[in-house]
Amino acid sequence: MKLFILNQQDENLLSMLSETEGDYLLMQNAVYYLNKVYGKNLHVIAALEKGRKVFALEQEITKRGLQDKLVEGVELLTHERLIEVLFSGYTVLNM
Repeated sequence: MKLFILNQQDENLLSMLSETEGDYLLMQNAVYYLNKVYGKNLHVIAALEKGRKVFALEQEITKRGLQDKLVEGVELLTHERLIEVLFSGYTVLNM
């Protein structure tokens, strides 16, 4: 299984990835796609509805004040859990 790491807001890339099988790890400014009131989160919602996993670092969410605004189904990771996910058998692709 693939794990796509996104660290910036790039709607074209996110659209392209939505057609590819794999899970997402959103970091840095890409976490804004996880805001349930943000109009550009449709690809993330579609991925979750398809049963894909969407991860984000808890620290990134807190830093940007998004704790109470997250799309339902996102798994927040501590740094320790991030390491576990990265080494759990994924092919990691940093986009």
